[in-house]
Amino acid sequence: MSPNFPILPDSAATILAALGLIAIIVYIVASAAEMRAIRRENTIRELKADVRADKTSDKLADCYSAVAHGDPADCDYWDETAELFK
Repeated sequence: MSPNFPILPDSAATILAALGLIAIIVYIVASAAEMRAIRRENTIRELKADVRADKTSDKLADCYSAVAHGDPADCDYWDETAELFK
């Protein structure tokens, strides 16, 4: 008993190999783009955390208080701004 397996012609095998190669290239490019997007999201998340931390910074509050003492015309505005960062 010999099984009758269909054998692909050389041109069909070449086409399948080329399609497989194209699929691999597309997968690699998509993976690289996804990794860049993940890295960008992590950077944005870290930046937002830093900004959130700076919004409660005593150092910034002290800077705004110093500005308030140096600008008597807008002293109330700068004092209110300094209170936002405490």
